[in-house]
Amino acid sequence: DPQFKFQHDLGSCGWLSQMTQVKNSKELVPMVIKYLTHALAYERGKVLSIYISALSEYKQFSKMHNLTMNFDFVATLCELIAVRSHVCSDAFDRFPSLRALAIAHVKNAFGQAIESNCNANLRASTSSLITISIPREVSDSVQKRDISNVVVSSNLLHAAVILISNWQRMDDGDCEAQNDEETSILHLLRYLIIPFMPNSLDKGDGNTVSGLSSAKHKHNEKRAVSVEEWVLLAKARAEEVAKHAALSAPHIFLPRLLLCCGMPSPSFYTMLRRLDKMGESSTNSGKTYEEMVSPTAVSEWGLPGIGSRRIIKRKLYGRILAYMRIHGKQTRDRVRHESLFISWLSAENNCSGNSRKTQLKSQVSTGFANNVKSCMLDSDDSDDFMDEEEGAENSGDIWPSDELKHVTNTTTGESLAEKEILSRDFVNSCVALNKCNVLEESLDLIMANRLHGKEFKGTAAAKALLASYESFHDNPSFVRIMLKWVPLLTRDRGEDQIWHLIFIEETKHIHGGHLKSLVCECALTWSDEHIAECKGWIVSQQTKNSPWKSVCTLELVLRFLVVSSEQKSIHCFDYDDVHLNFPYAQPKQCAIALTKLALSYACLEVSNTISNDSEKGVSGASDRRNALPDWLTLVLLVGKSHQTMVTRLILEEIDEAKVVLVLSSVLLRLYVMSPLKMDLSDSKLRNVLLQASNDHLPSWLFWRSPLDSQLSELLSNLTKSPHQRLTQSITDISKQHPLIFVRHLNTISQMLLEDGSGRDSDQQRLIKRGRIYGRYPSGDAVAKVGDHIVKVIIVLWGYSFNEPVWNSVIEVLMALPLEVVFTCGVKIGLTEILETYLKLFVVQIVELNSESNIIRVRDNFMNLINTFRKYNSKAFGDWMQQDVPDWG
Repeated sequence: DPQFKFQHDLGSCGWLSQMTQVKNSKELVPMVIKYLTHALAYERGKVLSIYISALSEYKQFSKMHNLTMNFDFVATLCELIAVRSHVCSDAFDRFPSLRALAIAHVKNAFGQAIESNCNANLRASTSSLITISIPREVSDSVQKRDISNVVVSSNLLHAAVILISNWQRMDDGDCEAQNDEETSILHLLRYLIIPFMPNSLDKGDGNTVSGLSSAKHKHNEKRAVSVEEWVLLAKARAEEVAKHAALSAPHIFLPRLLLCCGMPSPSFYTMLRRLDKMGESSTNSGKTYEEMVSPTAVSEWGLPGIGSRRIIKRKLYGRILAYMRIHGKQTRDRVRHESLFISWLSAENNCSGNSRKTQLKSQVSTGFANNVKSCMLDSDDSDDFMDEEEGAENSGDIWPSDELKHVTNTTTGESLAEKEILSRDFVNSCVALNKCNVLEESLDLIMANRLHGKEFKGTAAAKALLASYESFHDNPSFVRIMLKWVPLLTRDRGEDQIWHLIFIEETKHIHGGHLKSLVCECALTWSDEHIAECKGWIVSQQTKNSPWKSVCTLELVLRFLVVSSEQKSIHCFDYDDVHLNFPYAQPKQCAIALTKLALSYACLEVSNTISNDSEKGVSGASDRRNALPDWLTLVLLVGKSHQTMVTRLILEEIDEAKVVLVLSSVLLRLYVMSPLKMDLSDSKLRNVLLQASNDHLPSWLFWRSPLDSQLSELLSNLTKSPHQRLTQSITDISKQHPLIFVRHLNTISQMLLEDGSGRDSDQQRLIKRGRIYGRYPSGDAVAKVGDHIVKVIIVLWGYSFNEPVWNSVIEVLMALPLEVVFTCGVKIGLTEILETYLKLFVVQIVELNSESNIIRVRDNFMNLINTFRKYNSKAFGDWMQQDVPDWG
């Protein structure tokens, strides 16, 4: 059977046999391979290896039987390798034959690209094409190699990088196959890694004219080989590959490559030699090295947030020393004293002040090298190399002797390095002499003692910084140090004196902006235990001769309590089951103390002010939906778990006329946020809420309530499918929470307008059940379209309406308490609803002459109007005097 023989010959790709035999197989097979490649690209390595092998066999079979192959096997292979590099690398390790197959095809693809010399018709888009200079071997060994500028796809180049970095010699297996694979790898190395550098290798500048360093995107001329791929090559499994990669990598990437882990010895020392040659060939080696770690150069490293130049130099120095320790002490000592780059790093990390700047300005390379060596030897007279590597992050003496002696002589006469304690006099002297760097290095040493388990004296240092704030509040350097170090030094523990300095003593001054930033940093940095202790101290101070009597002091305390609660917003937790990270919101006595703190601030803000509009300003801040003041946020947070208690405290304070407007808005907001938890049986509370709803219009309409979504859904369903049970549910909510319901009067008005038009907000027809249709008095119009006469039905607003909907709305409004619907409701949207009914009556009676359609709706409407006139005659009279908008 030819078909059976065909499938048997195909082997593992027999699944393609059916497609090659059907009609239009020339178009079908490439499409199947294309989409199957996209689908299988995210499968396991074994599946990918079977698929690649199958395509390879299909390619060979097609070539043997002179079949037309309308797909690019190499492009498919390279796409899989580029997309799933890690998975394919593991598959190559498990299946050596697959790796040999991939290497051979990729090598042949580069060979074909060289032969075509940019004349190949690549199917890839322009954005995925790469131009690269590849050396062409010439038969005459004396003649130099030629350079061919070729165009390849990005997938081919990335696949080559992955294959080269993954390759290593195997000790077992078929020797002939291994030789072929090694030969193919050698060709790829000559094409891409081993650079062709006429007269540039001796300079060490890395300006190669061929290989991966010359690869650029065709459409924008940007570098095509990323720093991550150079990392792969520098850490290649084969040391020969890693060494040549270190030799050909762009010089701007060399410091980044030295920061890698797991780099082999040849690659590491090759990079060091390149850096040394660059420094030796430069007239100013310090400037050359500085440019290599400049922000512009670092931006190409692909390491966001790596830090400043100083940090990068420390990391480089520590990593280099670690590599030298790993690769042997004898080589390490020799390279350490001979490498210009390492000497420069050592000087940068060991020297400070003017001595470092002097070395950077050195113009003669030999002089610079001598200065670096002497500096390095001076700092390492008695230190073992291992000790230096362990302290690479803080290498060298961080105490400049001249500066420290001058500072300590003017203060206590005793070396801070010996005492390891920081006094107020020492802080004052450092800041006064503009030696804030010495102060910060002292704090670094104190924190280092903490990390090494030594006696930690951070609390004393924090006290000294806080005590000096009065004298240096206008010194930006000192303020920065204080804001950074006080929270860190007191992270695990504090004491009364620390808290007194932060919240009470320093508030006697007028620099509240810095202190607010300080308490925020403390709240975010301190441990949970320290925060709990501090909150306990705040509460305990209120029971004694309370220091919380000034606005500035209370501002700091409230800011600390709110920030330490870790609540992003008062709306960010569930309404039914509240779990606050707020210890004093749970014990009732603590909740009372915190609530009184917040309320006392509100009262002080209203009473202790010069402006006559203060109450209006405080009320305006408390009326916002978001960005609430700290005192209000604290009340609302406590009220989530103790609403009854908070309500009682506010009602006690609200008797004073000055704070009625502010505190009534707090009660209204508590009710809106948690309406199901508030007990409305108290008539005084109901009156306060009703008055607040009138005083704080329209701001409180935008406050968030858990019942809003439920009411919106019920009202939406009422328009679509009105029935008695739904109406009863809405009526029940309106009776229990009338203030929440009246917030939706505008929604009801809009709903009635949509019902009168016969279409919803999406212009979809409303259901016909329950709808009453009116007829145009003159009958239907006719129109002539071509040779046909068509009937035209005129439909305007109010020509049809759903009677149960309009009756249900009136029924719900009548169920509301009169003092709510005819006072607050009038200002919110009741009159707009009444005017909508009037418009409907005009259309049905005047335009359509269909008064019988609205008899029941009109009777219910008259009952509502009569009740409105009796209860609030003034508002009714004002409404009657107004012109109804949108009436012709």
